[in-house]
Amino acid sequence: RWYEYPVQREGKDPLILDTLARVQFVRGQLAEALRLQLKAVAAAERETGPTAQYLRRELGARLAENQAAAEAAEAVEQDHGQIP
Repeated sequence: RWYEYPVQREGKDPLILDTLARVQFVRGQLAEALRLQLKAVAAAERETGPTAQYLRRELGARLAENQAAAEAAEAVEQDHGQIP
């Protein structure tokens, strides 16, 4: 897929990784969204400069959002079989 090219080519730009994670999140591909968001956070940790702290905070917040959504989806999936 064309939108995966930047990750395959470099995988080092936290903003691109974050955007790709968001696309997967919106598509309901939560496991892939988490994988990409973790890469985005790791890439942001290597950033320096005046916006680095803001970037790490924002990407960390999105990681927490993706993790919560994945946990909620897993809980619903587990409970689904128990609904009368």
